[in-house]
Amino acid sequence: MKKVPNILTAVRIILAALFVYLFEIEAFTFAGAAFIISAVTDFFDGLIARKYNAVSDFGKFADPLADKILVFSALILFVKYGITPAWIVIFILFREFTITGLRMVISAKGKVIPAMLSGKIKTTIQMIAIIFILFLVIDSAGDAAMMIGWKGISLAVANWMLFGVTLYSFIDYLARLDLKNNL
Repeated sequence: MKKVPNILTAVRIILAALFVYLFEIEAFTFAGAAFIISAVTDFFDGLIARKYNAVSDFGKFADPLADKILVFSALILFVKYGITPAWIVIFILFREFTITGLRMVISAKGKVIPAMLSGKIKTTIQMIAIIFILFLVIDSAGDAAMMIGWKGISLAVANWMLFGVTLYSFIDYLARLDLKNNL
């Protein structure tokens, strides 16, 4: 059981690539299924790793990387198809690079910055929002112009959720990192 979380993380990375391929050939239903399965593996690899004390250095590195590959694959495709504004994705990228960079600098000084609850909440809500957007994409056959009325409102709410939860997590991390004493 100790290797299962790492296998699930590797599967998640493969599924992210499959998701991109399926989305690009406009097999939106299958792309959505690949994304959902990948998101579910994220839940189970963490659960199994904690339950069986199967936390590994590979997992500590690859698990958050796999999450970012999956989320950014979807968000970049959403920008390409006119579904999510680029500024939201740029802000999410900015948050990820900033927090990761700060954690690396602090880590180089021998201090460990553990994952914070707000980061886990961010990832969970991002995955849920992306899945919701994927359902809108499937229903609209990938045509952003078809997302009008309730679909357009729902899409706007999901995009603002992506931004809002990322902003919340960013502010929370900055407040808790105690930059004055850690840099």
